[in-house]
Amino acid sequence: MRKYIFLSITFSRLWKSEFRDLVTKVMEIVNNQNPDALDLRFVYNELANAYSGLQLMHVPYGKHPLSSNLSELRMKRMRLIRALVAQIRALQSTNAVYDIPQLEIIAPFVKRYLSPIVGSNSSKTTDTLNEMFSFMNTDHSVTDAINNLNLRNYFEELRVLQSSFAQTESERSSSKSERQKVNTSEVRINAETALSNLLKEIALMQLKHTDVDYNPLINGINELFASYGSQVKSRSTRRNQMIVKRKDAAIQTTTTAQNGNSGAVVIGD
Repeated sequence: MRKYIFLSITFSRLWKSEFRDLVTKVMEIVNNQNPDALDLRFVYNELANAYSGLQLMHVPYGKHPLSSNLSELRMKRMRLIRALVAQIRALQSTNAVYDIPQLEIIAPFVKRYLSPIVGSNSSKTTDTLNEMFSFMNTDHSVTDAINNLNLRNYFEELRVLQSSFAQTESERSSSKSERQKVNTSEVRINAETALSNLLKEIALMQLKHTDVDYNPLINGINELFASYGSQVKSRSTRRNQMIVKRKDAAIQTTTTAQNGNSGAVVIGD
């Protein structure tokens, strides 16, 4: 019986998403051909186990979806801080003419906590506001001054923004931590090994079971390998062409510069 062989393909040259898709399609082909009938159940299950880890292997992450929310909360929080600082300055200017009760309490408070963090980074702003709200919870004279000066809505809104920012930042941090739990390198190596073992087992089983036709299975997998191998080759070709273009451009630039400086000046008698 003629032995059918697999096309050569280097799994490590496939992108993460490409390799994951390749494994998915190989499993579909084997499953459609009935791994039990082909005596491939064990290696198929091994590949399926490796694939479960492969599903956790993400393509490179872009901007976290919560980053936009954080950015918006950060801007709103800073705008409100600026508004409060400006409001107190306006009251102080008015106080020079008209006496404003309890301004002597709230003005130092704002100067201590809010004025220094105008334009500060998120970490410093968050820490300072946490300290400020803790102080407000224990010092009722500040709370009374805020209420009497009609600043309660400002501070309540700032408290809500601070809470929302802290919660969103915590959720993003937890999400990033979960992302990092997957050992991408180990997961991929396990999947590549399991896939290689499957191919080796198919090659062996077609010699062992000469009455079973493995040709449809091998042809199906080879079609996949040819397709993905073509993608890798095209990518490599484009990369090499870009390298050549950069070298040619560098040579052209150097040659132009040299020619521009090589002219001789002839002075007549």
